[in-house]
Amino acid sequence: MNAYYKLLGVAIAVMIALLAALIQPRVVQADACTPFTASELCVNAPAGAPGDQCQQLATYLVEFQQTACGIGLPDPDYYPNYAAILTYASGNRGPDLLGQWSMQNIEVELDRLTEMGVNSVGINIGYPLLTPAFHTYLHSVNSSYTWTVDDYIDFYVQVIAKARARGLKVHIEQGVMLRDFASVNPHPYFDMIRALEPTAARQRYWQEMAQESYLIVTELAPDSLSLVGEPETANEAIGLIQGEPLATPTQWRDYVDYAISLLPAHSTRLGAGAGAWEAEELIQLFAAMPALDFIDVHVFPARSLATDYFTTVLERADLVNSIDPGKTIVLGQAWLYKAAADELGWVGVISPEVLSRDVFSYWQPLDSKFIELFSRVSRAKQFETYIPWGAWYFFSYLDYSQAAGMTPAERNIANQVAAYNAMLNGTMTGTGNTYEEIATANNILVVTGVSPNHGPQTGPGATQNVTISGKNFLPGSNTVVKFAGVAATNVVVVDANTITATSPAGVGVVGITVESPDGRSRTKPDAYTYDVPPVISQITPNSGKETGGTFVRIDGQNFVLGSTNTEVRFGGIPATQITVYATAITAYAPAGVGLGTVDVTVTNPDQQSAVRVGGYTFVPPPTVLSVSPNTGTSNGGTLVTITGRGFFPGIAGTRVAIGQLEATNVNVISDTQIRAVTPMGNGTGKVLVMNPDYQTGQLLNAYTFVYPPTIVQGIPTVGPLAGGNTVWLGGYGFQQGTTVRFGSTPATIQSITANLITLTAPPGSGQVQIRVTNPDGQQGSTPYTYSATPPPVIVLLSPTHGPASGGTRVYIYGQNFVPGSTNTTVKFGTQLATSKQVLTPNWIQADAPPGTGSVRVTVTNPDGQSVVSTGSYLYE
Repeated sequence: MNAYYKLLGVAIAVMIALLAALIQPRVVQADACTPFTASELCVNAPAGAPGDQCQQLATYLVEFQQTACGIGLPDPDYYPNYAAILTYASGNRGPDLLGQWSMQNIEVELDRLTEMGVNSVGINIGYPLLTPAFHTYLHSVNSSYTWTVDDYIDFYVQVIAKARARGLKVHIEQGVMLRDFASVNPHPYFDMIRALEPTAARQRYWQEMAQESYLIVTELAPDSLSLVGEPETANEAIGLIQGEPLATPTQWRDYVDYAISLLPAHSTRLGAGAGAWEAEELIQLFAAMPALDFIDVHVFPARSLATDYFTTVLERADLVNSIDPGKTIVLGQAWLYKAAADELGWVGVISPEVLSRDVFSYWQPLDSKFIELFSRVSRAKQFETYIPWGAWYFFSYLDYSQAAGMTPAERNIANQVAAYNAMLNGTMTGTGNTYEEIATANNILVVTGVSPNHGPQTGPGATQNVTISGKNFLPGSNTVVKFAGVAATNVVVVDANTITATSPAGVGVVGITVESPDGRSRTKPDAYTYDVPPVISQITPNSGKETGGTFVRIDGQNFVLGSTNTEVRFGGIPATQITVYATAITAYAPAGVGLGTVDVTVTNPDQQSAVRVGGYTFVPPPTVLSVSPNTGTSNGGTLVTITGRGFFPGIAGTRVAIGQLEATNVNVISDTQIRAVTPMGNGTGKVLVMNPDYQTGQLLNAYTFVYPPTIVQGIPTVGPLAGGNTVWLGGYGFQQGTTVRFGSTPATIQSITANLITLTAPPGSGQVQIRVTNPDGQQGSTPYTYSATPPPVIVLLSPTHGPASGGTRVYIYGQNFVPGSTNTTVKFGTQLATSKQVLTPNWIQADAPPGTGSVRVTVTNPDGQSVVSTGSYLYE
């Protein structure tokens, strides 16, 4: 059952807005005393239904009509309190009463009953629900059970307050929790008490049940209280037999006397109940008690269909009147079991099989005729209150073909679902329609709803025209309409069911009261809501690009969930793609070039607005003005400072690109300065800044990537210790202003181009690095060796070709040749030159020998050091 109520609660949350102003068209019922036959009443009885006793019950009604209609109406204007039992407030529900959605379910039930014209509600509270020892016991067997009596008292205080807010009287009947229906089984607790010695057991029962009466009177203060409902049913529920405590009529009389003796001064009317089938002695004993104001009688065939209990209830009423004419009668339950005699037998009303079948109200118009007849009896006998049954009796629509195949437990749950859905949308059974006609026949005011049921709290719509629907209004009268006690204006009673008026200004959720000039009054609580204006608490982000399109979330309160008419404006310009939640709105900011900081306004459909002053800033894109330094190594890693405006200091997400790649270590110093480390690159490129809002600014041709000097080859790679020889460095990336060092010793530069440096080597020794340093600090290097007798070096041959027959004079230019040496050898490939002469340290002349193809030229000094030309000599 707990799972069911949770699911039921979800349905309430989704459908609660549908509760107002839903009423069924009236179905005019035939007069109770119009003759009818049993067959007419059973025309819709489901064939083959378990315990189908429609014909027998209808026969009783046909006979009972003669009795009921034979009683005159001593006061044609007298009407009892028409009531119904609050099924969602039944004590048999135990902890389910305290569930999350329970109170909302009860409010639905109260609203529907109020719309029917009911002016009183009954609540069944069964022992031991309000007994502390019972809850202590439940906790001892289930540690997760933590409810206390105070929890249930608080619950019923709220229920009674909600009933009285609707102008309803409250009647409470004390009984016993039915062990087969209670969500917590009281039977083991009863067994614990019955195990005591009889006198002790009686004392325990009396004390605990009387204490519950005390709590009801002092804490709940109902209009009326039946100290006991059905004693014989209680005996069975508790498990008593004749001779045990409380099992006899006298013992029940003594108990009621004891319970009354404990009560302080109070205003609650007190009574005691006895079903029409119970011992006549009970009625006599209760009727003779001066402290009781009324006798509560119930009527339904509870033991055997062979007995006519319809007439018996009249006899019980007459018996009470004969003993104490001052006592009134409360007809606390009057409904029909549709069950076979052998089913009823002695199973008692605690049988799930019987109850779960009957509450569906399948038999029509049998039930309606039963309601009509006992309404007439209540008027004729001037009963104080008439309670046919619980609200489900009037709203349940469960298909019999489905129910017939269910277990009692399944039928019980299915009936609750069907009944709740019917109550939610105001769909009544035929029995419900009949009772509505009966309840409103005494001209009771009924307020069913107001349209519209809400309006603005402030602004031009704070007062608006509304239409109030209901029943039994007085057309043309000076009827007063009040919203939370404040009178409406322009009140016009259009007809018996419609009033128009202008709502006064107000706040919160308020009740609407209709006061008729004849003294009648009716209030529908929580009928009208003064919508509070929206409130903006935060805007995220609170800035965005001037071109618009920034996704913005506006947090706050009192927005209209799902509204398509809510307006959001940035500096007066409407936003787009607005989605409204109860506490947040999402939208896309409009374009706002040049607007800067603006107010943000949210306007609900009722035209109430909230303004966030300076809530949003339209931010222009960033501007890049300069970069310093504006050159750096192509390998990257240069720290640069970017100057401009519109940067975002203190906000993560700024990105910088220099050339084609993204810079690293970006640091936004201020809104005009950014520092970053350059990536790798080449040539001259742009500098681009992208702010966290994705707006960008750039400066074209702002930064140049410079390659480091690179030496491809140095000639020669060996030189004399004294230096002074010419060295050529070939490569790229050389710049004017470049310096060259051999190790740590500077060289003398003769000339520089982008690809060739000609220099004079300084003195030195050993192996050193020739380092070329450009003005930007970038360097390149190549090895060089100082030698006492350096090897020869061939720089070039001239000419580089000749005939295959040889004889061509070839000049060899280079270094470290030995002038005048006769031991220097020159080879063309593997063949010695036919002649040679070392002219200078840099020049040798030689005659090519005969040969073929392309060959290298080798020069070997007298010390054995040699060099092979890098270029070739070609024989043609």
